[in-house]
Amino acid sequence: MKIRQQLNATSKDKWVVITVRTDEQLYLHFDYLGEAFSRRHHMQNPTNYDVGTRSWFIGVVTGEVYKSESYLFQHLQVREQVYSIPIGASKDVLAVGIVLPSLSDFLKT
Repeated sequence: MKIRQQLNATSKDKWVVITVRTDEQLYLHFDYLGEAFSRRHHMQNPTNYDVGTRSWFIGVVTGEVYKSESYLFQHLQVREQVYSIPIGASKDVLAVGIVLPSLSDFLKT
């Protein structure tokens, strides 16, 4: 199954931003963005996904980009590699995951 289908993204959705937030319970938030990065759709699901246990979260050092080893992305069941960096003095981390099969397909075109 293609990643677009797994995420229920349409052909008008160019990006999907997945955010983990805690509102007394962990939630995965999915923001579907169009051509101009405008939000087209939003959904959220409860999860037990704990970013605090991920290497890309634990391994960040202030002022440096951390590159994870590739690993199986639990929600899509595909290989992924993550680049992350801490956001200022907060405990927040900005992480960008590259889904390796999608990158491979893109490079073949």
